[in-house]
This record gives sequence, structure tokens and C-alpha cells, in this order.
Amino acid sequence: MKVVRRITWWDLRDILSKQVEFRNSTNNFRGEKWGENTMPSTGHMDSADRITLERDLLHYGITYVVWSYATPIGWRRGDGVWYSPDAGYSQTTKSKHLSRLRPAIAELNERLAA
Repeated sequence: MKVVRRITWWDLRDILSKQVEFRNSTNNFRGEKWGENTMPSTGHMDSADRITLERDLLHYGITYVVWSYATPIGWRRGDGVWYSPDAGYSQTTKSKHLSRLRPAIAELNERLAA
């Protein structure tokens, strides 16, 4: 697993496009391949986001999961589409993790649609 101290959104975009496993130096922000047909731990997800994750797993499969602490904050479906729930998160997750993740997956989804 690649250890990255400071992850910019464009670094993350490249990491995610290659589906390379990564983690930051404190291991509270990480991404990993997910080839299992089992539901990942949902941590602090709300019920609507759990349903979305379950639906995506059932209909498309999940190939990669990005975690903030013990909660999935983004994933890549088997059809190549990236998803990030729009839920309430801790200040660290919002300001550090999602601020990098969401622009990266937005660009990857735009590339997929083109």
C-alpha cells in the first residue's frame, strides 16, 4: 500500500484512476481495492447511504473503496462510476478528505461520460 503524507486532489485522481491502494501517514484516509461480494463496514454512514452502498454492491459490484477513518466516503462501482455520499461528516473528513476526493471523482466521472 502506498503511503502518502499530503494528498492533493489531482494526486488522488491519478491514484483512483489506477485503483492503487493508498493511505495517509496516520491511516485515517485510505483507499483499497474491493473485489469481495460482501458489504464493507459502514462506520458512521446514515441509513440512506447504507442503502445506496448495498444497492451499488448488488447491482454493479464495488471495485474500490475510499475510507475516512472507518467510514466509506467514496467507492467505484463495477461499471466504472464513482460515488461519494452526501452526508454529514466530521470536520476532518469534510475539510481534508472530501475536499480532495470529490473533485477527483467528479473529473473521473466526467472522463467516463465523455
